Amino acid sequence: MKGRALLRHLADISGPVAPGMVDELAERLGLDLTRPVGTLSKGNKQKVGLVQAFMHRPDLLVLDEPTSGLDPLVQREFLAMLTEARNDGQTVMLSSHVLSEVQQAADDVAVLAHGHVVAEGSVAALRIASVRRIRATVTATPPDALRASLLAVTDVDEVDVTQAPGSELIRVAATALGAIDPLIRALTAGTIRDLTVEEPDLEESVLSLYEQKGKAS
Repeated sequence: MKGRALLRHLADISGPVAPGMVDELAERLGLDLTRPVGTLSKGNKQKVGLVQAFMHRPDLLVLDEPTSGLDPLVQREFLAMLTEARNDGQTVMLSSHVLSEVQQAADDVAVLAHGHVVAEGSVAALRIASVRRIRATVTATPPDALRASLLAVTDVDEVDVTQAPGSELIRVAATALGAIDPLIRALTAGTIRDLTVEEPDLEESVLSLYEQKGKAS
């Protein structure tokens, strides 16, 4: 059965589809509707499934790994379609291991590890609640004392304190696994000349949550 015939059959079963909707979606995704479905690659079969999901403009879209097998340009078009659906008032439930995709598409996220929800909330909240990398330049304190002060802080990892011979500048790098205030306070043992806080992306946050769940279980 060719792609167009299959989608027409599915439309007959599931309900009416707006005229031209199937062709519009197929064009956006680069899907050839004249080819038999059985001859399609995995990526093109995935496109058929996406056309089927979007063509009725349902109130609820449930998508499981929707971009599997799609090339980057088609993935970008899919994300545009997802944004349009959300802006039109449709609710989208998306399951994905592609964290950059979740970060771009989701408002609220639930993170599952070993069958349990280990964290949930907005994308921004999950990013803020997790690791942040700190880089600072400090003066007016001995490097060893500064290092000891940083290592005494709970939930601080990857502490690196260096000072070039003959320089008054102390370079500090560290990772905050929890609240950031204790780490900043430790840096004020000297005079902070420069400070950078690098916010993690969602992938780093999720991996950190998985690791924390593994240690707790």
